[in-house]
Amino acid sequence: MSGRKNARGRNVNTGKLELSEVVKQFELHNGSDGKSAKTVPWYNQSLGLLQNWLSGEGMSIRLRDLGEEEVRRFVLHLQGRKGVRGERASSHTVNNRVRALRSFFSWLDGRGYTDCNRLANLWTPNVREKEIEILADGEIKRIFAHVDPSTALGARNTAIFFLVLDARLRLSEVVTLKYDDVHLEDRYVKVLGKGDKERIIALGTTCHRALVNYAHGHRIEVSGPEVDVFFLCLDGHPMTSDALRSLTTRLSGFSGVSRLHPPCCVTRMRSGSC
Repeated sequence: MSGRKNARGRNVNTGKLELSEVVKQFELHNGSDGKSAKTVPWYNQSLGLLQNWLSGEGMSIRLRDLGEEEVRRFVLHLQGRKGVRGERASSHTVNNRVRALRSFFSWLDGRGYTDCNRLANLWTPNVREKEIEILADGEIKRIFAHVDPSTALGARNTAIFFLVLDARLRLSEVVTLKYDDVHLEDRYVKVLGKGDKERIIALGTTCHRALVNYAHGHRIEVSGPEVDVFFLCLDGHPMTSDALRSLTTRLSGFSGVSRLHPPCCVTRMRSGSC
């Protein structure tokens, strides 16, 4: 398969082309094609893992030698691979890795680097859904016992955790929640989630009260006109997902509720508590 033309009509000697060389072109394509700031590194990481595994197994990293069999062996490696905590990779993680590889091989075919889509018959592994843990009333009380809603920081954190625990917002959805999408008079919030899909979430009584307390009594003035998010740091700048993860971890330690952890969408409040 040497000396064929890619989609731009250039002669490409795929016989000598190594995986890393094509990955660079794939990264350029994804960046210029409007992929998100998180998606591009994820593709790069997934392909980097593949290349490192091939090298570690003493296998060729030339494009001509890479196909479905090699990728299937790599997927088996991912499914049995243990992380830093000694746990095996989740089915979600493996599924997303395979999706990244399928996207890459589809791109290779479309650009003329291969004579066909070599992963056309490789399906993404099934995802095992975890059972949602339900926090007991006592655990919920211990969490909020360590947050003082009469202070600026405590009012913000109380509102955040009611949204996370009762409305089941993801951390990323909390920190990107727009001020104009919080409709306190009508008691709902509009959330932009994965895939840019909007959803409307009604607010329970206690959750609504916490948001009102923060918005009208303790919300800091924004640092500039470009800041349009609802939840702010004490300097008026937007919060980050990392800051919220850190806050969640600290509150879990203070309260002794180990099941409160990022992404901390682990429960829906018992009926009547919100």
